[in-house]
Amino acid sequence: SSALQDDDEYKEQLNEKCVRFLREIGCKKGVAWFQFIRDDKGRYYAIEMAQRMSADTSGMSVEKVTGVNSMEWMLDIAFGGEHTADMLPAEARPPFKQSHCVYLHFADRAGTVSSIEGYDKLDKDKFRISMLVHEGEKVPGYRLMCMIIFNAGSAEEMCDVLRQINADTRILDENGENMYLKYEDYGSVIQKQEGLFRGE
Repeated sequence: SSALQDDDEYKEQLNEKCVRFLREIGCKKGVAWFQFIRDDKGRYYAIEMAQRMSADTSGMSVEKVTGVNSMEWMLDIAFGGEHTADMLPAEARPPFKQSHCVYLHFADRAGTVSSIEGYDKLDKDKFRISMLVHEGEKVPGYRLMCMIIFNAGSAEEMCDVLRQINADTRILDENGENMYLKYEDYGSVIQKQEGLFRGE
């Protein structure tokens, strides 16, 4: 919901339907989440629903967005603990302080990975990195090689982070050339995607 431009639109079209869905399939305890895509005509498409922990990547990042440590809550419940609605943080306005951002590094061509550089220098408190290839591996074109998750409070901040990642990281092929597709259309993000960030 952090990507929606209007809280009322979210509540009217998605939130109550998600709550009803969970109730009708018998969910009573734990943490559940949904992922939606909103197109430029305002239509929503559900792409994933899960009742699980995602500690390796999004779990820690989502805590910064919502203020809730969902992993801790689910473990408490699994061991017989109880959580009630009054234990949730007070509703914030705007509801999200930051947006949850994911930068995917796809191979722009087939090749053999000769070197992976710079990812270990990224701040571990700021970034969650899932490296999906290793040195010496043959990679087909357009394969997902790395996923980087971070938070940003504005489109400008997100673009600054993308610039940093693009400048500092490399996945090199056997010829010493970078293999991943770099997103560099920063102006488009700032101009068209301002609704991704609350308060803009």
